[in-house]
Amino acid sequence: MSNLSSVQALPPLLATARTVGVAVEQADLLLVLFHGRGVPGDDLVSFAEGVLAQLKDNDCRSAAIVPAGPVTDGLGRSWWDMADYLGKDAELPKPPDALVEQVVSMIKHALGPCSKQPALVLGGFSMGAAVACEALAMLGMEGVGATGLAVLSGFADPITIACAADFIPACMKAPLHVLMTHGSSDTVIPIDFMQKTAETIVEAAQDSLRGILVKKHIHNGGHDIGEDVSEEVSFWLSRIVKTPELAVSARPKNDTLGQLAKDTKPSQRQRRGFSDMLPSKVASTAGYGTATHQFEKAQPDPTFTEGDKVLFEDAQGTELEAELQYWDGGRAKWLVDILSTRESVFVAQSQIRLFQAEENTSADVQKPALDELNSHAIDVIYDHPQLLEYIWGAGKPTVLAGAEHAEIGGIPCMVFGRRSAGQCGSATVLFFRGNSKASTKPPEQVIAAYISGLSCKVVVPFCSLKLSECFASAKAVAAALPKVFGPGPLIVHGENTGSIMAIQIAAELSHP
Repeated sequence: MSNLSSVQALPPLLATARTVGVAVEQADLLLVLFHGRGVPGDDLVSFAEGVLAQLKDNDCRSAAIVPAGPVTDGLGRSWWDMADYLGKDAELPKPPDALVEQVVSMIKHALGPCSKQPALVLGGFSMGAAVACEALAMLGMEGVGATGLAVLSGFADPITIACAADFIPACMKAPLHVLMTHGSSDTVIPIDFMQKTAETIVEAAQDSLRGILVKKHIHNGGHDIGEDVSEEVSFWLSRIVKTPELAVSARPKNDTLGQLAKDTKPSQRQRRGFSDMLPSKVASTAGYGTATHQFEKAQPDPTFTEGDKVLFEDAQGTELEAELQYWDGGRAKWLVDILSTRESVFVAQSQIRLFQAEENTSADVQKPALDELNSHAIDVIYDHPQLLEYIWGAGKPTVLAGAEHAEIGGIPCMVFGRRSAGQCGSATVLFFRGNSKASTKPPEQVIAAYISGLSCKVVVPFCSLKLSECFASAKAVAAALPKVFGPGPLIVHGENTGSIMAIQIAAELSHP
């Protein structure tokens, strides 16, 4: 174990953090743990040591970072001032964005020396779990994928977890693994809260592009870690790190997976807007346990492979052409990308058949001509500064107020309305800005109308201003949107000269 406080030029949280285990660049697993409210900054160090010691016995090279909260509240260290939340049930505690940005900076800096990113798992106790949830989502938006989330007797926002799962980079095809441990006698955060949160996460997982696997563990304590939780966490970590899918194996004693048959009342600590964001059906705890934790998964028919063109019929009997994205063994379904709409949906294997070229000869006749057109590039001669100023206006593109920042398809983008968007599958607006001097309304008004009127997410890319490059950058963003936000309709909006790219993208997506 080492102390990083003597190292200079590090993010503040990393400079004062405690580290356990092997060097991060040598690790197969990196565990980042966030302590609870009003405790010493190294409160979870001994817990991390116990977890990693058991992982070492399983030949897993592991490292842990245990940062200290930046706030001193008289009792010890905390992550932010929670005084405004105490005694209130209307909303879940949410850490300030500035704090989450510090946490993300710390983790990205720690991963910097790694030639290959280790499996990243975030976890937290009590208020620390809320920090872990928000950091998980922001890391995904910045291209850093996490394997798992451990919620130890803590606050967890199902909406944030569902979004975080779908923000995982496309190269990580395994689902997000979530472990929730809780004391049966917890009076600070009642166990009913955890039960309802787990149910809501499972409901959200049904619409998640990446998928979420939830595991619960109930111990006999109160608002504490629990004597057997170290063993439970290390067992869970060893399973998700060694194999991309859970395998059948002996579980540690006191595992209550699927054993809780008692229905629980909905928690009163739901964040405002849950009923609008996620399905409202209530599943029993027993049903949740048996439906969610499938250790053996269905295998795909070897006839089909990712990237194959297939045909299937929708609910109205319309035959659609699609491309296979990946096989979800838990659902026993293929995720397919409908070529005519670019929507992604899950389809049973029995409903699809391979596309045969002779079944659509008219399209084959047109395809060479379309391919030839798409292969032509705009000559760099059209990148003359005077022409670009005439099209886009003078000055550099500005960052709009209230934007979240993300890199989508390798292009910097502003994202609006992600937190207030409708349920999974809601529409995404791809908004191309043009010459602002010729616009009749500020873009902020149009974006706000999409969010308030249609509950959309709005993505505003910073595409290249060069005519020889702008269409390529616009296509990259459009192609990456389903992987970032999951299935759902796409609306393409062009403001003034931004319509140049909007029309081209809409035409290409309508005729792939």
